[in-house]
Amino acid sequence: MALLSSKTLIQAHALFTFILAVYLITSPSAITESDIIFIIGEAMQIDLDPAMTSSQYPLAICAILLTGEVLIDLIIVRKLPQIDDILSTVQHEQRRTEDTGFSRITFQKPKQSINALTIQLATLYNEIWTFIAGARFCFFFGVSLFIYTSGGKTDSSAWVDNDDGLQKVGMEQVKSRVVFTYAFVEMMFWLWTLSNVREERREVATRLAQQQAVENERNLNL
Repeated sequence: MALLSSKTLIQAHALFTFILAVYLITSPSAITESDIIFIIGEAMQIDLDPAMTSSQYPLAICAILLTGEVLIDLIIVRKLPQIDDILSTVQHEQRRTEDTGFSRITFQKPKQSINALTIQLATLYNEIWTFIAGARFCFFFGVSLFIYTSGGKTDSSAWVDNDDGLQKVGMEQVKSRVVFTYAFVEMMFWLWTLSNVREERREVATRLAQQQAVENERNLNL
């Protein structure tokens, strides 16, 4: 079993992302001039982007997008049913059905439908987060690889003149130490989460098999 569950990791990630969004609005220099960004930028030889310290960089928009991501993650992780709750509900329904004194023939059909629903609900959490974690890992891996392979270098054709000075355009805006550091950290986090979700999926299958074995043994004793 993993040291931290995927649910705990996702909630901790949501808290960290929300704090990051607040800093991007209130004090962006605390993020753009942080030690970790400087160290990773120097290690990967990515140029320091002067636009990161200017008011033109859309840090506020990034903060809004990060906040939206936090809300979506929290809603999904809190609303999806957990296997402990599902199994306890099924066991409660089975005990209540047994107490009603139904015959064995009328009792077997509802039990089969409950088992099928249990499997679908128990694997729903793992299937959704496997897709989300895998998709985000691939996305941030692509962003990190794009910046790393380009070396964070920009050419003169990537800049345009405006009233306030030079401004980067197109995909060249992505090539910065801040974007690379964030993408790299996100890539490592979602790889960790994906590994935990896959391990929890195996545990869910084991617990469902044990629950099914208990039900089969109870049926034989009836």
